[in-house]
Amino acid sequence: MNTCSSYPLQEVPIEDAVEITENEINQSPDHFNHLNTVTHTNWTFNFYSLSVVFEDGFIGFTIILFLSILLIFFSFKNNFNVIYWLSLVNLLILFISTLSLCLTEIIEEINQIKIGYYLFILNSLAIIYFSKKIENEKQTSNL
Repeated sequence: MNTCSSYPLQEVPIEDAVEITENEINQSPDHFNHLNTVTHTNWTFNFYSLSVVFEDGFIGFTIILFLSILLIFFSFKNNFNVIYWLSLVNLLILFISTLSLCLTEIIEEINQIKIGYYLFILNSLAIIYFSKKIENEKQTSNL
């Protein structure tokens, strides 16, 4: 049985990186303006800048991210009333953001929405239900 370590490592030739000038970036379609290209010797890395996160269509999802972090914080504080309202706001922003993406035709078909979206809705509904139930139980036990 042969393994990778049975043979000496060989250098694999890497194609030369393509250098893009500032003029070519300005003339390219809009979606290329978000790409930052970092070239180091023969390696090229492409990644999105943070400006994509704060664009009009995606700002709602950024707010959802921050609200979800607040949900975790308030869950440790056992403040179920705040959790309830933050979850409602999360769902509202999710529906508005998704509707805006559908209306601007960024989401062309419902099949583009993956299972994580539906699981997030299910999770948010469960948080809303149980936080309200626990808050009501706390209020009745204090009476």
